[in-house]
Amino acid sequence: MEARQIEQNKIRQVAKDYEKNGYKVIIEPHGTNIPYFIKDYQPDIIATSEKDNVIIEVKTRSNFSTIDKLRDIADIVNNRENWRFELIVTTSKQEVQSEIDRSTIELGLTEIERNFKTVKTAIKQELYPSAFILLWAMLESIARQLLLEDKKKLNSRTSLVVIKTLFSFGHLTRKELDTLEKFFVIRNQIVHGYKVTGFNKKMVERLLSIVEKLRNERL
Repeated sequence: MEARQIEQNKIRQVAKDYEKNGYKVIIEPHGTNIPYFIKDYQPDIIATSEKDNVIIEVKTRSNFSTIDKLRDIADIVNNRENWRFELIVTTSKQEVQSEIDRSTIELGLTEIERNFKTVKTAIKQELYPSAFILLWAMLESIARQLLLEDKKKLNSRTSLVVIKTLFSFGHLTRKELDTLEKFFVIRNQIVHGYKVTGFNKKMVERLLSIVEKLRNERL
């Protein structure tokens, strides 16, 4: 089957999935249906709802040459409030190779592994807020490393933009994205000295599992 036909089939499937979840869906939008901040770009799908709005691009691995432009679009979309960019690859995830100056990375693998040990010790000692904040710092560092390898220089971007970009390029599932968006609120409450209602060990362990997954991708 030709690459474009595979993409078209996937586009219809994705559109139906979003419609089932209550989104208003436009396939291959044009004109005023395209938001002004991406007016020179035509996505495969735009899905809108009261919760959020999604710009969706579907690509096969063999039709992945426009990745640099997609990164630029993702950056624009993910910086808009209540908008996110979703890239859907119809085959196995494409690895994008690049050269980076590893000396600019804040945390090396040795430091990351040392921090994992510190986190697990803190959990045993029931120091959950401390473990949570250290895990969040590790999350941001590992995320930047993953995205720098995809030529995404996000050092000046907010945590939420970094998280949404991880999702856009396949490093997080939708469920993991939802979890991290909720945890971002908790992170802010802890950092700014507010009481966190319902904060518990399971939340720390959930964040640990996500960070470990990203660490394993980085290795």
